[in-house]
Amino acid sequence: MTILSDKQYYQLMRAVFHSKSGFINVMPYGKNSFSVQVSIKNKLTVLGTFKTELEAAMFADKKRREMRGKDIVTNQSAGLLTGDYTVKNIKRLIDEYFNSSELDVTLRNAGTVFIEQLWADRHRQGRIIDIDKVLKTKIGSIHISDDDAKKILDDLIKFGLIKMVSNKFSPKLWVTKLDIKKELRNKPQETKENEMQQLEKLSPEMLENLAKQAAELAKVKKQEAEDKHNFRTLLSPLILNAVQAKGKYEKLLNELLDTSTELDNALNALKDALK
Repeated sequence: MTILSDKQYYQLMRAVFHSKSGFINVMPYGKNSFSVQVSIKNKLTVLGTFKTELEAAMFADKKRREMRGKDIVTNQSAGLLTGDYTVKNIKRLIDEYFNSSELDVTLRNAGTVFIEQLWADRHRQGRIIDIDKVLKTKIGSIHISDDDAKKILDDLIKFGLIKMVSNKFSPKLWVTKLDIKKELRNKPQETKENEMQQLEKLSPEMLENLAKQAAELAKVKKQEAEDKHNFRTLLSPLILNAVQAKGKYEKLLNELLDTSTELDNALNALKDALK
């Protein structure tokens, strides 16, 4: 039975992420095939070849369990076979994020590195401060300030790739978790087209009813705006009067304080004269 430490798990996932297949123990073989390769007595051994990388990955999992026990990390247990967290999908999302983000290139690069780090973590969570060394290796000598860290995290949350776990201390120490939300990544044009398609499916009666509801809502919003304007018009003179009254009160208070000081001085002079 082989149980990897968090560090070993992270190193394995980083190797998988940058491999040509995106799977554990799977390598391209020739032009259109994939092989399962494992280390036996420190010697790399090919156990079989397959037409697709998915078939190879499933066979690799079977052999890994047979050779190293049921608790060994497999492609399936790491979420690499299907779903949102496959290497292929994560790389696609990273590309989408880089091309869609409005941050400058340096911060976008830092964001993509951070996503890779979160993905490779056993619990898929981490902090911006943890990627400093990786950033220097991949991007060069750069400094991510707390303001930069907050911009990156806010941007990744907005794009639907992470969620906040803890925001204690400074932004570089905030703990976030990889959490893919597909609905947040719809482009404005795609969203508009989807809405139009949904409307086209409605009957004329339902469309007419929606139009009436929209007209009523617009009327309510317009009335709210007018009421707000009227309230401000009514309130402004009252605020001005209060400010003026406060000023007069403060002036009077200062005069009283001056008078009190003069009386104290006179009283002290009388006491000195009686000594």
